[in-house]
Amino acid sequence: MAHLTAGESASATAIPVSDGAKPAPGPGSFKLGGFTIWGVDGDTVTASDFAYDDAAKTLTVNTDKHFALQTDDQTIVGKTPSEDNAAGVHAKPNTTSLVIPAGQTANITLAGVGVRADNPFEISKGATCNLVLADQSYNSFASTGNVRAGIHNPTGATLTIDDSIPNKDASGNPVVPVDGLVPADLTLANGMKVKKGDPLSSMDSKNPGVLYALAGVTG
Repeated sequence: MAHLTAGESASATAIPVSDGAKPAPGPGSFKLGGFTIWGVDGDTVTASDFAYDDAAKTLTVNTDKHFALQTDDQTIVGKTPSEDNAAGVHAKPNTTSLVIPAGQTANITLAGVGVRADNPFEISKGATCNLVLADQSYNSFASTGNVRAGIHNPTGATLTIDDSIPNKDASGNPVVPVDGLVPADLTLANGMKVKKGDPLSSMDSKNPGVLYALAGVTG
């Protein structure tokens, strides 16, 4: 799990991915603000859990239920970030920004999301955002403003980023490392078995998603 402390912003980081396939939307999915949205982890969400402002092009999250987001086009601009400042982002992104308001906890699975806007992802002071990268998904948040981060996590906000395997045992208890290693023989929440002394990477997804967060994209 990656944890951004107050005042930091997510940087551009690529994790190998087997292909560009996006996960299929789950039951009860609906479209709002250019996103396809559906509940995950046993939760159900509806349009009333969000506030979409068409004029401002923002989608505000007003629920702590677990849900997934996806955008339509999954074509990725080629090359690498060092060769082209638009490389690594979606070619036809959504232009609606995500907003997590103060005091809100948001639990979001990114299942193939591309957003390009002046301030594509705002986590307000006092908000908490827990992001999960769906397996084999490719996700990008690209700011078109030179002074805006791809994901803005200001002082007083909390952002965590994890893969699809929660570091919890079958009973839902967090797996707390001992000396940087797995503390005991355990069965994880997804059924995976790990042994005492295994490296923490043994709890990583074998097909992790990718997340790019870029600023100053003009391409």
